Amino acid sequence: MGNLLSIDFYKIFRTKFFYVIGLVLSALNVISTVTLVSSSLRNYEVLNPDESLYFGSAWSVIFSNFSNISLFLVILTILFLCSEFAFGTMKNIATKGYPREFLYLSKFFVSLACMGIYLVLTFIVSFVTSLIAGGNKLPNYYSMPSNMFMSFIFSILFLSVYASVALLIASLVRKSGNALAIYVVITMVLGFVPALLRNFFMSTFKKDFDISKYLYSGCFAEITQKLNSAIPSSDFVRYFFVAAFFLVVTLGAGIYYFKERDI
Repeated sequence: MGNLLSIDFYKIFRTKFFYVIGLVLSALNVISTVTLVSSSLRNYEVLNPDESLYFGSAWSVIFSNFSNISLFLVILTILFLCSEFAFGTMKNIATKGYPREFLYLSKFFVSLACMGIYLVLTFIVSFVTSLIAGGNKLPNYYSMPSNMFMSFIFSILFLSVYASVALLIASLVRKSGNALAIYVVITMVLGFVPALLRNFFMSTFKKDFDISKYLYSGCFAEITQKLNSAIPSSDFVRYFFVAAFFLVVTLGAGIYYFKERDI
């Protein structure tokens, strides 16, 4: 496994898309941070100077930008694995006798490492941009919320799910364009189907059932958007089981199909 990891890290750091994705992600983080900070300044200075009515902090901006990583992590993972099939390097390395599950897990661990790099990059870019755009004009803007550590841990966990989902799609489709298109369709379905089902349950059974609370995308959105809110411990339990379920299922299915199909 160690030899496979060293080979895959060498490959990913030699690709252009790793650095291009990092630059695009940084630019998007700067734009979104300036937008959020400017909106907070307008709300604070124009609407009401009472800080008790002010919502937001530098940390909530950073966590909001963490949601940007999910898309770029998926793109990176799909491009990385599909390029291995396209250039025949996957077949070459497989002929050396490495277990199939090690080949698959090596790609997953490399994706997690790239996720860590993008997390650090997003944190630095977002925080520095917040300092430049906001300064000290907002009271308690840099105070850390009480649930920040737990939210950060679960952000890492759900980003790992995104990497696993992307790896599963890439291993099944094996063409980057088709894999990215399938991911876009899945994202669109996960975006509007929960709302349709919720309306159906409300109109038919008079019950409010929100399935997005049990999807990895919905839970990740909650974490990145509710940093300043008091998140109940029961929600963190739900986050853990949802993340664990999707991570185990997607990794298990990916390894199974990767072992069964020809390379």
